[in-house]
Amino acid sequence: MNKIKQTGKLLTLLWLTACICFTWLIILSIFIKEQDLFTCLYAGVFAAIGSAFGSLPALLLYGFVLPYLQQQQLPLLTKWRHIVLLNVLVTFLYGGISCFVALELGFNNLWSVEQMALPLGISAAVFISLSLSQYWHRKVLNAYLAFSPSSSKPIHMQVENTTTQVANSVTPDSKSANKIVIKAVITGVLILIMLIPSAFVTSLITERQLRQEQVVNEVTAKWSGSQIVTAPYISVPYTKTIVSSNGKLQTVTDQLFILANQLQVNAHIQPELRPRSIYKVLLYKAVNQCTGNFVCQEPTSIPSESIQWQNARICATISDFKGIEERLVVQFNGKPYEMEVGLPHAVKNVAGFSASIPLSADMLGKPLQFQVTIHLKGSEQLHFIPLAGNSSFSVTSNWPNPSFDGNVLPGKRVVHDKGFEASWTFNKANLPFSTVLTEWPAEIQSLAFGVSMLQPADQYAKTMRSAKYAILFIGLTFALFFVIELLQHKPLHPVQYVLVGFALVVFYVLLLALSEFVLFNWAYAAASLATIGLISGYAKSHFKLWKTAAALAGLLSGLYAFIFILIQLEDTALLVGSIGLFAVLALIMYASKKINWYPSANTVA
Repeated sequence: MNKIKQTGKLLTLLWLTACICFTWLIILSIFIKEQDLFTCLYAGVFAAIGSAFGSLPALLLYGFVLPYLQQQQLPLLTKWRHIVLLNVLVTFLYGGISCFVALELGFNNLWSVEQMALPLGISAAVFISLSLSQYWHRKVLNAYLAFSPSSSKPIHMQVENTTTQVANSVTPDSKSANKIVIKAVITGVLILIMLIPSAFVTSLITERQLRQEQVVNEVTAKWSGSQIVTAPYISVPYTKTIVSSNGKLQTVTDQLFILANQLQVNAHIQPELRPRSIYKVLLYKAVNQCTGNFVCQEPTSIPSESIQWQNARICATISDFKGIEERLVVQFNGKPYEMEVGLPHAVKNVAGFSASIPLSADMLGKPLQFQVTIHLKGSEQLHFIPLAGNSSFSVTSNWPNPSFDGNVLPGKRVVHDKGFEASWTFNKANLPFSTVLTEWPAEIQSLAFGVSMLQPADQYAKTMRSAKYAILFIGLTFALFFVIELLQHKPLHPVQYVLVGFALVVFYVLLLALSEFVLFNWAYAAASLATIGLISGYAKSHFKLWKTAAALAGLLSGLYAFIFILIQLEDTALLVGSIGLFAVLALIMYASKKINWYPSANTVA
């Protein structure tokens, strides 16, 4: 009963002190950021309540571990080491929970510096609070840990003899075993710490990618953006009578739309790479030849006398009017008509051109031929909307990296080193509307299809993919150094591990910088060779053996080659990565079998 009471008092002291420390750390961090006393007090109340209830699982865990440690015949220093390890475990558990909460709150990119602040800050606050609480009550905790139920000595006498017990009970072999465990824990913690500069590297990659996008947007804003072109159509005004808001009859003018019956579009895209700073912006010029015919029909829902055929206009739309290079002249029924800016009806987010054409009721049912050539400038995309009963589209270019996208993929396509050819065909059964419309089709943009011009310079995406394997690089490299130092009995200082970790992180910075000037494959080769040479030379200077340095260089080369293969793969990346990781793990397990993890120790009396 006394033991349970003693454990309860100790846990209560540690729990209350840790909650107070955590609350004050939260208040201090918010005050530094917000400089608002009311906000700090408001947050402090929630932090106190949250820490009191949120720490209950940890309190339960310590309630199992501390009595267990008390019963063990171990030196006091060893028991403290176990408590520190438990603090690290609890910190990572709450750090993982905070990451989950951050994702639920909409923090979708935890690799960014801003969004990592929440889980990292909570993890740091948890660890500091636990450490401060245990340090503040260290005398009570020492007395508790040193107490043995089988001993008849008072607690204060055991506390006084703690140092003597530690010195007498620790043998050289047990010290060696403890050092291995401690070094393994420190190495694991260093691996996690090195993820912090890795996060800054990913943030740098994102920043450079955004900078490239800004440059592209600046150039395309002055040149022309993505283009969506509609086929020519005829707009005819007509009058109708409606009931106004005050209940009176009112005559208004609306538009009747007549789409082409047959349409043929042949487009040729000529790409242009424009340099801007260290970047190259992909632009294009396109020549679109549109031919076809209209067969005008009179809708049964509109009286004939209401249709104003004499005011008909032939129209076409594009996304960005800056892309028009030459004047638009449409050949309609054998005569040229110049199109000007403006549409007789409203269309959202598009620029329109139209021209007045002679149209009369006696032309109904007769094929009216038209032809127009549109010289366009644009960037990235060229899409079309098939406003016709029966239509065919053909797109050619000398650009070898197209992406066919939109609502419909091409029926035929040929892509080779000298360019590509693609074609689409539509008929009246493919479209959700007829060739005679009394209203402009809703969601017409969803029918767009075409091609996107892709730049092969996807260095930022590949660099980001390689940076996602940072934990693999750092973890395996640290594991290799750990195994080598145990086999050769030449331990590395934690600072040396940190230097090796920084060399691994600088690899991504080199890769990012070089890939902006040369192809990604060459940049990867140069950065990896520089990093392997640096780490291998550092290993040679420490272990004094060329054999060890060569073996480490070979293993690192294999690791970098393995990651390079994963970057190039798409569908099979998970399969190949899993097999590779299994092989690496098997290799490390095989190498570690020669390590005596627990040297034979004398039994502590």
